[in-house]
Amino acid sequence: MFNIPADSLTARLMPLQQALTADALPAPIMEFGPYLPDLGELGNPGVTEAQNCIAYKDHYAPFKSLSAVSDAMTARAQGGTATRDSSGNVFVVLGDASKLYSLINTAFTDVSQAGGYTVAADSTWEFATFGNDLIATHIDDPVQVLDMATGNVFADLITSSDKPKARHVDIVNGFVVLGNTSDDSDGAKPNRVWWSALETPTNFTPAAATLGGYQDLPTGGHVQRIVGGENYGLVFSDDEIRRMTFVGSPRIFTFSIIDKKRGTPIPNSIVSFGRFTAFLSEEGFFITDGNESFPIGENQVDNFFWDQFSLSNRSRVSAAVDPVRKLLLWSFPGTGSSGGEPNIALIWNWKDKRWSHADFSHETLIRSRDQGYTLDTLDTVGTDIDDASLFPFSFDSPAWQGGDIVLGGVDTSHRYGTFTGTTLAAQIDTGRFQPNSAGLADLTGISPIVEGSTAVTAKIAAAQQAGATFTLGSAVAMNSFGKANFSSNGQYFKAATIIAAAETGWKARGVRVHATSAGDL
Repeated sequence: MFNIPADSLTARLMPLQQALTADALPAPIMEFGPYLPDLGELGNPGVTEAQNCIAYKDHYAPFKSLSAVSDAMTARAQGGTATRDSSGNVFVVLGDASKLYSLINTAFTDVSQAGGYTVAADSTWEFATFGNDLIATHIDDPVQVLDMATGNVFADLITSSDKPKARHVDIVNGFVVLGNTSDDSDGAKPNRVWWSALETPTNFTPAAATLGGYQDLPTGGHVQRIVGGENYGLVFSDDEIRRMTFVGSPRIFTFSIIDKKRGTPIPNSIVSFGRFTAFLSEEGFFITDGNESFPIGENQVDNFFWDQFSLSNRSRVSAAVDPVRKLLLWSFPGTGSSGGEPNIALIWNWKDKRWSHADFSHETLIRSRDQGYTLDTLDTVGTDIDDASLFPFSFDSPAWQGGDIVLGGVDTSHRYGTFTGTTLAAQIDTGRFQPNSAGLADLTGISPIVEGSTAVTAKIAAAQQAGATFTLGSAVAMNSFGKANFSSNGQYFKAATIIAAAETGWKARGVRVHATSAGDL
């Protein structure tokens, strides 16, 4: 752990190191590596805790809290989406157990059909956009549609004689595709994939002339999600993933297995970014490029997740993408959850292939969009419309229209928000290390290497044996030289760096360990 390259952070900061005393041990910087909670603490090449922060290649950075921007829905959010109509107008829509809501500025408007809905506690809303049609579904009510150009409320989508209900929906090559369906003729068909007539989302009656039809998958278990695309779609089942490819009449679609070893038991763990789709299998976290699957959580966070998650809470999992920071997030009820409420979000930086997590109670995450400005909300920019510094664009410019993808969520008061609040207090822990490879050491201090903040404290734990219980002690503030002073004897140690909440712009890179020899064993 102490073999640091000469061009590393240690070498860059070496001029700041104080002269060693005769009994002092070398005090190199232990650079913060990747978050690897699945590995043992002793000799861990990364860090064993990376809480409330974002992991990058050579540092950890702040994670902001969920900040509410709306009033409250009636009940717990059970799904949501953000999309645009053909004119570029943004629609943020969420659903609970009985209603669908559209967010207008900061107020939720009930856009449910007359009579509302009955959504089971373990069910969630799914959404797909087909032109100006926003389609919403869950298994116990008819598939819904909102005409974003002209409609004010949702209505039943399907007008054909066959009217399947469905748990899952997406768009593949001009077809609305439903998965895990139920209909009056065949009852529940959890292994069925049913697609509409071509370019006609209201017609689900199978017919060669319209290219509408369905396929019952012979293996793999229940259909757990449809992932749409222009050229092909992906069908996730419990135990398999299939590529759904349009071939025309008479077969219409072919279904080719691309992964026979794994699917997902958790539908809402599936999230797409670019040409990749990430998901949570029973083995752990994976991504697929539509041809094969690759592990991304192995020996890193797979055990961290499964050791504290129960499949009885599978409907409470949600996933979302933050494209600006190149992050994927999975939220779930973990250790300390109250009543199945999500309280942990695992965060994967797909560019640097590094993990971290954030701990906060919430109801769901959604891939959202910036709503832009209306005439009313332009007042938040300024009131002098002639001030070119405030209003550099004409009022019909797309610059005011919004639509950029943002990370959104719903807090435990049923309010929608974005992750633009104050930064959360962060903690990064080393593994267990030996300052004196020959025996005992007196640890005299820890110098956290955190750029951009002095609101930093440190904790340590010490033990004589590697297998002893390690309990972090009280936090100690840094002195004017950036050192947190300790007086602790042992053979094995670990150190925690804590950056206070509301600190912005910091980069946590590592810690310097100050110790003297306390004798050989």
